Amino acid sequence: MRLDESEDKMKKIAAFLTAFVLFVITVTVIHFSLRGHIGMDRPEFGTWYSHYKDIAGDVVAQEMGEDTLTVFGSSEFRHGRETAWHPANFFKDRDVPLMLIGGPYNQCLNHSLSLGAIEKNMQTRKAVLLISPTWFYKRGVSENHYSLRFSENNYMAFISNRKIRRSVRKYVAKRSEKLLGSDPAMQSNIKIYDKLFISGKDNLFTRLFFNIRRAYVSDKDKIALKVAMNFISKKEKSGVRFAGVRGCSGGIDWEEVINCARKSSRYDADNKYWIRNDVWKRDFKAGEKKAKDRHRKVTFKKSPEYGDLRCFLDVCRDCDIKPMIIVMPLNGRWYDYTGMNKKTRKYLYSRIKAVGKEYGAEVADLSKYEYDKYVMKAGRHSIPLRASSPTSEALRRTTIGLFVKKS
Repeated sequence: MRLDESEDKMKKIAAFLTAFVLFVITVTVIHFSLRGHIGMDRPEFGTWYSHYKDIAGDVVAQEMGEDTLTVFGSSEFRHGRETAWHPANFFKDRDVPLMLIGGPYNQCLNHSLSLGAIEKNMQTRKAVLLISPTWFYKRGVSENHYSLRFSENNYMAFISNRKIRRSVRKYVAKRSEKLLGSDPAMQSNIKIYDKLFISGKDNLFTRLFFNIRRAYVSDKDKIALKVAMNFISKKEKSGVRFAGVRGCSGGIDWEEVINCARKSSRYDADNKYWIRNDVWKRDFKAGEKKAKDRHRKVTFKKSPEYGDLRCFLDVCRDCDIKPMIIVMPLNGRWYDYTGMNKKTRKYLYSRIKAVGKEYGAEVADLSKYEYDKYVMKAGRHSIPLRASSPTSEALRRTTIGLFVKKS
């Protein structure tokens, strides 16, 4: 009986080792076949919005050029792609190489990972962070949203980046382990990586697992990105052009841009909140009465997002990257109605700016546009209906000011 049990045990071990060897061989073959530049070879890659792009830090890094300016944001990169004011259209075919990173539910913690993963290839050593005030609710980024936007690829590059202080990496590790509670398999993986690079518990198994897993995840993300770029982008091609925007070498006539945007937006948002009409009818009109005073108890005094913002700026400091944070406004008319008064919003804006200034970051405060007509597409999406809206002004400032490459 014992002999049979011993034979069964040996068979299981042999089966496991065989499967493991085959897996290693497969990963190795795929890895070497993809070694080197994957070949996006598309000028629009930098401004292309895609989750596949955001999680593939290896490809993003290798696509960055000498003058590429990296801009981290959220849902503003997804919305407004059909307008002339989206950066993908506004700066198309101009000498302003941008790398946009982010989409809905991307917040400071995810951006810290992305920054730490790609910083070695950021030749300008400058980063722009577009901050959405609604990130700073009491709970900060939720487990579901963090898990949805999480990149194992970027996490592995971040956690192994020894330029970043161990205390900063430990903060990210602790936050990530907690926020990935709904994904036990991923949580288990990052705990192994944390033991290797945070706790210093290095052994043959953890090192081997990390190296093999990293090659596998990197190659998987590269393949997914290549497929997405070849097929999905064909459906999202935009022919939007704005003839009034001249090439940057000859300068941009900003007055002409603003006047044109005002004229084109006059009939797009004629409701009392100046929310774009199609968005108002689809997302707000039916629930307007229920939204009355919905946010009256919101204070913004406590939120883990403040710590996550500090984390992003700590990564900038450790990696010698000059940051610019752009404080996006909320729709003043709408949030007055929902009970989030001006005093509460002012406190939030001030606190975000204080954190930025503490780290020596360039701070662009766009909260003054809270009550401007045609600025807000919705209650909190500052997708440009005119050129002086937050996204356009933010990129305007970054491209003609501090963050343009200096001689």
